[in-house]
Amino acid sequence: MLFVFGIIALALIAIFNIYAYSLSLSNIGQNAPTFTLKRTALDSSKVPFTSHSLDTPFGSYLQQTLDYAPFSDLFESINATTGTLQTRGEAHVTVVTPPEFDRVLKPAGVTIEEIDDIAKQANIQLSRLTPVCVGRFKGSLPNPKVDADKGTFLLYSLVVADEFGELLAIRKRVFELYLLLASRHHRL
Repeated sequence: MLFVFGIIALALIAIFNIYAYSLSLSNIGQNAPTFTLKRTALDSSKVPFTSHSLDTPFGSYLQQTLDYAPFSDLFESINATTGTLQTRGEAHVTVVTPPEFDRVLKPAGVTIEEIDDIAKQANIQLSRLTPVCVGRFKGSLPNPKVDADKGTFLLYSLVVADEFGELLAIRKRVFELYLLLASRHHRL
């Protein structure tokens, strides 16, 4: 009996079942497709930290970089329901968004290098995540550069939980730096 339970437990540990929720909260769980994601998909411990520090609008931000390979099957499963999706072939969790950096942090004197240092000191790539659901929303780019980027897009994303608060702790340290520098510059 214990042996059978061990096999079942290992099977449950090996994969997550992810539910795609409708845009309408009243439909959550009703007729929602189920997708499978390998448990290792959210383990970024072997993925190197990547700095995003371009001196262009929306070019600087902080993310936990994930290996895209485990997500390719999830992408194909979701695409099978729509048949129209495109992928950038990368996976990440945004921790500090480009607008947050450009409009709030940078004007207060916070540099992306300081944010990267905080993330590296906190071992951002070791942050543990738990999948919640697949989210679907409509969106558009604020300043599309080419015709292909114009219009409204249906976007899907894997919603994850920072259950251990590791990414939140990084954001708190960035906020503390912001408060320190903004108070020096009287920009609060």
